[in-house]
Amino acid sequence: PRNVSDLLVVDIDDENARAMALWEHAHMLPNVLVENPANGHAHAVWALATPFSRTEYARRKPLAFAAAVTEGLRRSCEGDKGYSG
Repeated sequence: PRNVSDLLVVDIDDENARAMALWEHAHMLPNVLVENPANGHAHAVWALATPFSRTEYARRKPLAFAAAVTEGLRRSCEGDKGYSG
């Protein structure tokens, strides 16, 4: 469902996206790495064990925590700041 999320996705717009997603991430490797073979750009995807709600009735702390973790992953991979999913 659209109102529940169990994935954290980082868009990496760089020809070395695969290396950027895997470099020094030994304890937090993405579950899936989807690479565009034409330019090397990729989406790195981390799957969560427990999904969280994204509705207007959802608890705010899980949403804020997911946003903070996604931002940390984005920074560690030098991902796209403007990616909105």
